[in-house]
Amino acid sequence: MTKEKIQDKLSYKQLLTITLGLMGLIGSLASIYALISSQKEVSLQCDIISTTNVLDINTEISDLDILFKQSSLKKANKNLKLVIIKIKNDGTEDILKTFYDDKAPFGIKPLVGQIVEKPEIIETSNDYLKDNLDITIDSTGIIYFSNVIIDRKEQFTFKLLTLVDKGSEPKFEITGKIAGINGKIEIGLFETQVELPFFKQVFLGDVWVQLIKSVIYFLIIAILIIIIAISSESISDRLKKKKRTKRIEDFKKSDNYVFHHIDSVIFEMYQREEDYRLMLIQEELKDITQLAEKYERLTEDLESEKEKSDKRKGYTEEYYMIKEDLDDIKNFIDNGFILKTDEKFIVNETLKNTLDKFIKFCGIEKMEYSRFRNLKMHSGVINSSQHAV
Repeated sequence: MTKEKIQDKLSYKQLLTITLGLMGLIGSLASIYALISSQKEVSLQCDIISTTNVLDINTEISDLDILFKQSSLKKANKNLKLVIIKIKNDGTEDILKTFYDDKAPFGIKPLVGQIVEKPEIIETSNDYLKDNLDITIDSTGIIYFSNVIIDRKEQFTFKLLTLVDKGSEPKFEITGKIAGINGKIEIGLFETQVELPFFKQVFLGDVWVQLIKSVIYFLIIAILIIIIAISSESISDRLKKKKRTKRIEDFKKSDNYVFHHIDSVIFEMYQREEDYRLMLIQEELKDITQLAEKYERLTEDLESEKEKSDKRKGYTEEYYMIKEDLDDIKNFIDNGFILKTDEKFIVNETLKNTLDKFIKFCGIEKMEYSRFRNLKMHSGVINSSQHAV
């Protein structure tokens, strides 16, 4: 049946009534489905942010040797590597002190290489973790975390100094027991994250769940048919979104790419058509030192403008300009592109490499970055170099 025939048969009021009724029914069924399928989950996500050589000497020099704790690394054929690890509560439940087992303490055991110094905490998501989290190392080289509360979405980052055989990479495993977590917690080190196949996701759940899903899918299709019948304005947007989704999936399947959980932020930005922001991030990450200096300068400028605004009893236009530039950099940090420590900025190399590959794969032109900067200029937002002047 064509759009015109449907419109002839049903008035706009009838279509609106049917649509609202179906949407109400979907909402009720969705609530029942959520009640049936929802499960409380205790979970921890452990990701290796970066692994770098402490000393990187590319040319063999016969008379040059490096000593570590009075031992020759060259004679022992060893190498020092700095590993940065982030642990995050990605479950739906807070992890309480009572969740830990004193007889099986929560920690990390090196499988390849050895941890040679007490780990250092470099970032926490809240003051409680900063003040109460402690990491110790025993005589066997295993590190243990103190029993602290880790609320949902909270996280902490620490660094390990490891000694490994030359040419090898350090590997670790999680030890201990946390109530509610069955099996071992996997560390995301050089491993592709495996997603459930499409059909397993579709048919996940018992008979009642599948029945409710079927009814919901049917009603959704019915509503879509009605909406398309009375208006086709959103078709172009849907096709564009579908095209971008397919491009993301094609990239994930490419030979030179391994999926990491933290890469999702790039794909979400691309899905929202924020190509210019991806280019902005790529440009800014080229010189992390300059970006750190820019961050400090903008922070000082913002504080200065705030003082001026307080005297005038209202924020100045310059204040909003500086704040927007500063917010851009803060978004880099919040999205995981940059790890901010007390001393400096550290680039998330895994995310940076994925960004470079994805921009090249999608053919995002540099004009997107220029368009973004011009857009800011036309809206009266000046960049950091203007702030310095």
